[in-house]
Amino acid sequence: MFKKNQKFKFFIKKFQLVRWVILFFLVVFFVGSFYLIVQAQMADVDKLSQQLAKPTTIYDKSGKKAGELANQKGTQVSLKEISPNLRKAVLSTEDRNFYHEFGFSFSGYARALWLFVRNKITGRNYISGGGSTITQQLAK
Repeated sequence: MFKKNQKFKFFIKKFQLVRWVILFFLVVFFVGSFYLIVQAQMADVDKLSQQLAKPTTIYDKSGKKAGELANQKGTQVSLKEISPNLRKAVLSTEDRNFYHEFGFSFSGYARALWLFVRNKITGRNYISGGGSTITQQLAK
């Protein structure tokens, strides 16, 4: 059994498997990120506003229509109609790095990963942080 373990370690060192595995996951992450960024850039916002204008229909357990909810909580306005001061206020309180992160925060993800690992080690069972930016919050 000891010889098998040495052969396995030699195999890992010879072919640098750890580096290849890390490289594989990084490539998958970046290709996936690129794909999602392209999808977000090509999204048709007009279709989204049309869907938001429709009321939500509620059905009961037998499949019959039980009612409808109002179409949305507010009124959609163009960006030009929103005061520049309001835009700056929202960005300063929600996401100060909005113009520098392009939709995701590496430091936020690193912080969330650290807090997740720390909570698992200490036995806590809750999420104490995240890597989402205002772009991701609004998309949700």
